[in-house]
Amino acid sequence: MLRWTSFGAVSFPETLQLRLSKQHPERIQAGAPLPTKRMRLVEIDENFQYFRQTLNTTRTKPCTSLTLTGLQEESAESLLAIEKLIQQYAFSYVTCHIDTKSQQILHNISSVDRISVAIQDPKQLDLYDFPRFDPQKLRFTIVLNRHNLPVIQRIYQWLQPYSQGSIYFLYPFPLSKMIMQSAPNPAVLDQMLRDLPEDITIAGIPPCLNKRASLKQTSNRWYVDADHQKDKALLFFPDLLRYYKSDSCRFCRLNTQCDGFFQQYLSEDTQLRPLT
Repeated sequence: MLRWTSFGAVSFPETLQLRLSKQHPERIQAGAPLPTKRMRLVEIDENFQYFRQTLNTTRTKPCTSLTLTGLQEESAESLLAIEKLIQQYAFSYVTCHIDTKSQQILHNISSVDRISVAIQDPKQLDLYDFPRFDPQKLRFTIVLNRHNLPVIQRIYQWLQPYSQGSIYFLYPFPLSKMIMQSAPNPAVLDQMLRDLPEDITIAGIPPCLNKRASLKQTSNRWYVDADHQKDKALLFFPDLLRYYKSDSCRFCRLNTQCDGFFQQYLSEDTQLRPLT
């Protein structure tokens, strides 16, 4: 089922992402807006009903999976109330993005299938208590930035006992010229990753720039916060991150497998160049 947008036809999302709090300091910068307030329990209920039941029509598609972010302002009691709503609306797969604060109360949600942790600075590692979690549920995203790159092998070795192989590298999103100009050079990146397993892939970069690039296509999702609810939700990827494909990309042999790339990286005067 397709939905027409200003960026063309995109598949109708099956994932609902809810940002609960106003502040979320450890989030990955990906272009999402900053909400002006925290979501209330009644609003969470209304949005669950909208995306699970109201969108269950012949022209729309209900969401079957749920992603929760911004949990650090929740209490044990509020998480239990959210847990009851998750069970009531029968989401088939639930992911929680946690930070150093919300890790203390996440055990109150038994319906969680995956616990996602973003590592943007190696100093974060000392603040997490990873042994308390099921390693089959933990997924780590290591952002390839100036903090992590010099010690990337140490971070990988630190996380490996808790990961069950679910460790991913993420190339920084080109949200500003400063980010783009400080993005790691693919050749330097290869050198930094040379002693890591070959099956470790990088998301957010196309295979024409790095051989470790992941060819897994990103799924669309509805993004909801206190300011963007129900029919005002944002379509997270086509409208928010603004993926582009140049004409040359459309004729690439990997076109059907690749998300394309942020055209900004290739058009700006940076050190990134396609592999020859």
